[in-house]
Amino acid sequence: MATMTVMIKGTRPMLMHSLRLLNKMDPLTKERSRYTSIKKKTDADEVEIQRIDWLGALYHDDELGPYLPAENIEAAIVEGAKLSKGGRDVKRGVSVLEDRVRLDYDGPRDIKALYNGGDSRFIDARGVRNQASRVIRCRPIFLQWAATFTVSFDTAVIKDADTLIGFIADAGRFCGIGDYRPRFGRFDIVETRQ
Repeated sequence: MATMTVMIKGTRPMLMHSLRLLNKMDPLTKERSRYTSIKKKTDADEVEIQRIDWLGALYHDDELGPYLPAENIEAAIVEGAKLSKGGRDVKRGVSVLEDRVRLDYDGPRDIKALYNGGDSRFIDARGVRNQASRVIRCRPIFLQWAATFTVSFDTAVIKDADTLIGFIADAGRFCGIGDYRPRFGRFDIVETRQ
């Protein structure tokens, strides 16, 4: 096994979309259900639904602030590797060592300041397809971002660091990370260290 530290920098904004709201037992999901079950919603109800959607989509840790889950980074590397038929090798032989990778950007790290009462550059509202219709969904967006993470790779599966760097570079150039890929979440490798 070998390890490598990789620093990436976004070339396109990144949209986050945590799957937290899929958990019916999550208090935020229950709160959202109270608003979405109202037949005649007021503007205030709609604003609250958008706030809950944004909050439910944000990957946030009290110590780190916004972060990227290791699974998202690993999935991006797999997608990049698939372009040169290395996807299976990456699934078998590569892992991101940190469970949560700090997202670096210029701005506040706490939820309240990030959301700023709904008036924030970290909010993206756009139409998404929901069955046959389109609805507005709010997601956290980071216009300029970077992240540094450590990957472990099995040299019996991944020949060398340059091969892995190529997979990560392809992930950034063609696939992206986060929601609404590949339009969002593309990145370049800034630095690697072994």
